[in-house]
Amino acid sequence: MSSRLNSYNFNHLYYFYVIASQGNMTAASEVLNTSQPSLSVQMKALESALQRPLFTRAKRKIELTKFGQELLSYCKKGFETFEEMDELFVDSKVNSPPYTISIGVSMEIDRPFVAEVIGKITRSQPKEIRPKINLVSLDTATLNQMLRSGEVDLLLSTKATIDHDIELLFRYSLPVGCFGNSEIYQASQRVRFEAILRDRTYGVALPAHSTQLRAEIEQYFLKKRIRPNCLFESNILAAVIRATVDGVGMTIAPQAYVWSEIKSRKLFYISDSPLWRHQLILLSKKGRFRNNKAAIVRHFAEELESMATLTWPRKPLAAY
Repeated sequence: MSSRLNSYNFNHLYYFYVIASQGNMTAASEVLNTSQPSLSVQMKALESALQRPLFTRAKRKIELTKFGQELLSYCKKGFETFEEMDELFVDSKVNSPPYTISIGVSMEIDRPFVAEVIGKITRSQPKEIRPKINLVSLDTATLNQMLRSGEVDLLLSTKATIDHDIELLFRYSLPVGCFGNSEIYQASQRVRFEAILRDRTYGVALPAHSTQLRAEIEQYFLKKRIRPNCLFESNILAAVIRATVDGVGMTIAPQAYVWSEIKSRKLFYISDSPLWRHQLILLSKKGRFRNNKAAIVRHFAEELESMATLTWPRKPLAAY
């Protein structure tokens, strides 16, 4: 096999094949059960690897460039052959046991956020070949040991020790902001953002002192000379977010962690722009993945990237 072929991401080629076949990103994202921003990121990566544009983008549909049309003809030959082979061996696939991927997630990372990413991955796979995903949430030190011993395949954390056996797969930079329910949002429109943080009438709900995010929050408060009224704290971020929705106080968190609440208009932007960026890292043991597992790991990493790079609105959504 040509050494150049090894540099191509075949998962990206398949996504290109589906997008070109469907004619637009919306339909392709539904077929692949992934987000349009994630598809856009992956197509940009493919165009960068090929060093040629594949699409000319219009308002409602996409059109292939001349090179894109040529690439599609090759993709059709390859993927249609794979589909025929899949039908031939479908019985053996159904009877074969699913493989398992164990993912360690530091306790200080919002678990619903990770669960949403994992849900997108499993739903995108045909039922007969869906992997079994084992999610383990413990302290970072314990998960580091489990990664080295092979008890978990991946580790998502805010910090970890990297050595000759451990590989840094990806680093994510999540914008952090201040959020509150509709009542606090309305109050924040009458004063500057930092003034409402200083107003002890409203208070805040925060992650526990043992977390990296809380350390970053305390540094921000110290820099701005803010001494807020902390009304609730927990080492479980989901509990902090729920307390914020219930009106206990504002919270400061990565935008990705509260994205579901923002979309459902349970929480609103109190800060007009990100305050800083919170780092997550994805680690694995070197030489760990091949074949199907490698594809799932790439998909997991790409979905995390799409969540981490959510656009901060120029004008935050107003409360009703």
